[in-house]
Amino acid sequence: MKTLCEFLEELDPNRRNLLYTLLEGEHAGEKLLLSGGETVFSSAPGGFLETHRRELDEAPAGEVTKVGGRRVFADLLGSESRMVVCGGGHVALPVIRLAKALGFSVTVLEDRQEFAERAREAGADQVFADGYRSRLQELPGTPDTYYVILTRGHLFDRECLESCIRKPSAYIGMIGSRRKVQLVRETMLSEGYRQEELDRVHAPVGLPIGAETPEEIAVSILAEVISVRSARHRNDLFPEELLRALLEKPERGHAVLAEIIRKTGSAPRGVGSRMAVFEDGSIAGTVGGGSGEAEAIECAREMLKREPDPERFRLLTVRMDAESAAADGLICGGTIELMMECAR
Repeated sequence: MKTLCEFLEELDPNRRNLLYTLLEGEHAGEKLLLSGGETVFSSAPGGFLETHRRELDEAPAGEVTKVGGRRVFADLLGSESRMVVCGGGHVALPVIRLAKALGFSVTVLEDRQEFAERAREAGADQVFADGYRSRLQELPGTPDTYYVILTRGHLFDRECLESCIRKPSAYIGMIGSRRKVQLVRETMLSEGYRQEELDRVHAPVGLPIGAETPEEIAVSILAEVISVRSARHRNDLFPEELLRALLEKPERGHAVLAEIIRKTGSAPRGVGSRMAVFEDGSIAGTVGGGSGEAEAIECAREMLKREPDPERFRLLTVRMDAESAAADGLICGGTIELMMECAR
């Protein structure tokens, strides 16, 4: 019988994927995975969650809510956030570095070998040094793909925009002056592209913060990307590193998966952040570092030590007062609630 992690690995990111977890009561930890409105996995067929399926359909995604008088976490899953940067010039380099720091998988398209090499040095996960159009046609779009178009000329910009505007995406941004952007829009409208398609494009790219240097422009771009990502209430599916680790866990022993399901204040990571703590002492993923993560790791290790089997499910609330928050580099204290469960 396939495990939940194996089902997660096979999910289509272009569908609406929701993972419900019952948080309290006798059957706390019960799970129901829906993809495109269809049941993909149920840990308890005919159990509480299936019985209250109609109420689940009305529950807000990405939040803890009450269903049938009990708390349930509705986790809206996407694929790993990916940024596709078209161009490898001076603005692209700080965009790559910032995007990597913010947890994006970064792919760069650049037809000049010298600039492609600089993109690799900046930390891009993949760099393709060939034509823009052909490569974009090969790359699959997803609702969690962010396109940032930063090529050296408006003809290349237009080529990239035409190649990605009809793909699934979370964001499309294109650099350029207002005059250049307007020229591209007018040309594409005359060629049959719809106004509503072009209205999805953030151009000129970035928030209007008066940015001038490449680094400042990169900040404005990533700030706009963050605002779009935050408004979607869509958590990344398990990052590749974490999912692979969980699938390989027989070699590492049992694992406890910690996931943030609620946060207040200045906690460093948001809802949906995940970390796995393994019996062999190894750790994959993060829930923010500092004292909050240390407390989660200690709790996970306590659960793993339970005999004869690891503890199955627990909720953990971590409160950071002003002093401990300052030690972690935060402005003020905050609270996170974590779902701690044995990953079977």
